[in-house]
Amino acid sequence: MSSSSTLSTAPALLKAHILICLIIMCCLTLQTSYAYAADTDTQLRVEAAFRPMTLRGYTRAQSSATISAEVSGRIIRLNYAVGDTIDKAALLLIDDTFIKLELKNNSVALASNQVVQQQAQLRLDWLTKEFQRRQQLVQQQRISQVSFEDISQQRDQAALALQQQQLNHQQLNIQHQTLEQQLQRHQPRATAGWQVSQKYVEPGDLVQVGKPLMQVGNYQQLLIPLAVTAVELQTIRAANGSGARVAGNLVNYHIATVSPAFDENTRKINIELELVKYSGEKRGGLPFELTVKLPDSGVMLPLAAVRNRYQHPQVQTRDSQQPIAIEIVDHITGNTGKWVHIQATDELPIGTILKSSAEH
Repeated sequence: MSSSSTLSTAPALLKAHILICLIIMCCLTLQTSYAYAADTDTQLRVEAAFRPMTLRGYTRAQSSATISAEVSGRIIRLNYAVGDTIDKAALLLIDDTFIKLELKNNSVALASNQVVQQQAQLRLDWLTKEFQRRQQLVQQQRISQVSFEDISQQRDQAALALQQQQLNHQQLNIQHQTLEQQLQRHQPRATAGWQVSQKYVEPGDLVQVGKPLMQVGNYQQLLIPLAVTAVELQTIRAANGSGARVAGNLVNYHIATVSPAFDENTRKINIELELVKYSGEKRGGLPFELTVKLPDSGVMLPLAAVRNRYQHPQVQTRDSQQPIAIEIVDHITGNTGKWVHIQATDELPIGTILKSSAEH
């Protein structure tokens, strides 16, 4: 009896499972349809007309400098080649033989001065004691006043001699610091992390003061100089640093500088864009492209909403079954897809939602 009851309820359970599956599929279909419709509504709208303009430029170093010789002499060695990244080492070495000899001579003079100062100090100490002794004797009238005055003069002369040696020591210290500064100029340096972009000398060359040695630059940060109109500058600011390409790769950027000057001949403003978090090749001369939307007359329609029947293009709004004939001025491909440019019409105000061409 129980087995027959179980067999009779099996078809009912199967039907219930099938019904539940159908309900779930319908819900998913409706959800997908609503999502598609919402996405389509977002894309297929009448927009204000724009004219794409591609601004082109080339990357360059954020900063650059020409390192020139501050002393004359022969180039002993170069520590970097073109393209090398600079570290703590000097760029090159200019012969420093004679300056090092002068430093050694100065060190000997400083040591000799220390000895002379010690001698002068010892003599002054002895004369001071002798002065005190004779001062007591002269008060006791055991020595003459002339003898006391003689030792007093000798003590004063010894104090002046010690003072003179101390001044000589200061002069020698200043000379030593000057020589060290000159020695550093035999090894010109640049900012660590910069790169050598050009070299003008080779080992063995004789250089004079002021001769260019190397060109270096900060290629860790890249700039793109551009000359733009006021409208283009406004559009670049509105783009929020997106939509640009370097060597075909999408990059982000920000406006680094805007010149306050205005070129009356070209009627443009000089600006510099700086790449943000750029991880590609870092060098000058990389092609940069930025397509901006400049305002234009008329309106733009998504190409997906245009149905071209027998060379008579038309569109249809979401709330109407009546097609609207349009006259296409131009086809434009933008960052958000393909568009057609038409003259402004009261039938298609900006913001109107359109049907896709498949729904006509």
